[in-house]
Amino acid sequence: MAGGGSAGLGEAEARDVFERWLAEDRVDRFDLGRPPLLRFALFRLREDRFRLVLTNHHILLDGWSTPLLVRDLFALYERPGGESALPRPTPYRDYLAWYGSRDRGAAVAAWCGVLAGWRRRRCWGRWCPVRVGWCRVRCGVRFRRV
Repeated sequence: MAGGGSAGLGEAEARDVFERWLAEDRVDRFDLGRPPLLRFALFRLREDRFRLVLTNHHILLDGWSTPLLVRDLFALYERPGGESALPRPTPYRDYLAWYGSRDRGAAVAAWCGVLAGWRRRRCWGRWCPVRVGWCRVRCGVRFRRV
């Protein structure tokens, strides 16, 4: 069990310990000023059954990146010490170069086309994702305050 072992515990006891640990982990909030912002815990529930729990602050991983992390983690697990099992990361400067080469005018036109028929704005709290000044000016799409 996370930091210990399940030696001497029956399956039901091991599951109870696991469930209690999960309940405690759910309320153990992350402090951005104090590492770690990512926790791993491995539990042995039976001789041949394990649970890996990954807990992270949402600033580190989101719905897109979590599956990538898990994919890489299992690739490394299958090949211990074999970092070549992972794809080479694309340097961030390459992404910035690609992004800088995009046609901003075409992007604005595409989004204005998408928003053109949308007359009602929905807001959640005080933040409105469609509050974009250039779209009002260039598309003629006007959103009224709700």
